[in-house]
Amino acid sequence: MDGIITIDVGSLILTRDKAGELTLTPDATMELAKILEAKKVIEGVYAYVQGILSQKMSDHHIKKIVSDNIVVRNSMYGEKYIVTDEADPQFTKTVQHIKPNSETIEKYIDEHGQPPVGVSLKDRLPTATIKFRDE
Repeated sequence: MDGIITIDVGSLILTRDKAGELTLTPDATMELAKILEAKKVIEGVYAYVQGILSQKMSDHHIKKIVSDNIVVRNSMYGEKYIVTDEADPQFTKTVQHIKPNSETIEKYIDEHGQPPVGVSLKDRLPTATIKFRDE
């Protein structure tokens, strides 16, 4: 059948090379390449359909479409206004964002064996990134 992509998940096998490094088998490489190509196609179709829906919804002043299992919202994101230095301060606000300084925190942990007071490790899970080498 045309347009059907079959992925053999069982082929996603890692092996160790002579240096002990994990490598993909040729079959696994082929299967991952098919997945990446399918992802590109799906993302392209999604972006195309998203653009059409957004345009049609905007043309008809529709903000939301609801079906049995799908909700489509046509929203604007980001700041609504742009202010310049000339703007009267009553129309602006200053926002302070405190962010961890990883360099100094890691140096402190190296020296003291634990994070400083008021700092804790964030729970994070590793995520494998799959992409073509030339991306």
